[in-house]
Amino acid sequence: MAVDTRQGVPRMTSFAGTLTSASANGTQQTPVKITTRLMEKPLAAPKPRMAPLTDEQRAAILFRLRSQNRDERVAACHDLQRAAPDDDASEIDDELVPLLNDQGLFARWAAVDALKVWATADSIPALIKSLLDPEHSVRWAALDALGALQDERAAEPMARRLDSEDRGFVEPALKKLGPAAEPAVIPSLQDPAWETRMAVCHVLQEVGTRKSIPALEALSKDSNAIVVGAARDAWNAIKQRN
Repeated sequence: MAVDTRQGVPRMTSFAGTLTSASANGTQQTPVKITTRLMEKPLAAPKPRMAPLTDEQRAAILFRLRSQNRDERVAACHDLQRAAPDDDASEIDDELVPLLNDQGLFARWAAVDALKVWATADSIPALIKSLLDPEHSVRWAALDALGALQDERAAEPMARRLDSEDRGFVEPALKKLGPAAEPAVIPSLQDPAWETRMAVCHVLQEVGTRKSIPALEALSKDSNAIVVGAARDAWNAIKQRN
């Protein structure tokens, strides 16, 4: 069995054996060999086409976002998630941002997902505050949105969540954030938790530059073998890119 140290799962497994069946007519043996391999890249689902809102649709959604009925507000957010943003997103943002403080979990969650599509530069600070939402589903949605929006202001607040229960969602979000994540995560290569050090190596494997190499080389003497392997993989990936 070969193990992928970056993901902590088997890269390849192999089993060889013999199936034996006995009956009144005798014994029959059938050789069996099973091999599994980890996919290098997951199959990407086709992205649905997003159509821009008509004037009538925009007016209806704005009306529902302002509704006193929470279900109407949530439904309006869902409609925005499926619509292509236009040049005048600020009007939509002005209605979505207050929903990030809604008392209802589903309203906050839906607003974050809608802002992933409609966010402007002015709404990024509000999304960053959602990284501290009491509900994990809202925090995870905010991480995903901020990673996709690639605003460098989110880098350090996202990196601070590496040493939390959200680590598994922080890592892919920082990868999506891109090069802006590098300076924010390098200090965490010295984090006491080996899981955090490993996660940072994984991020740098995707987005790191030669600026990360000294800190990664220092991990060659890390007390945890998984971290040593992850640092080596990141170091090699950076060398190949640069």
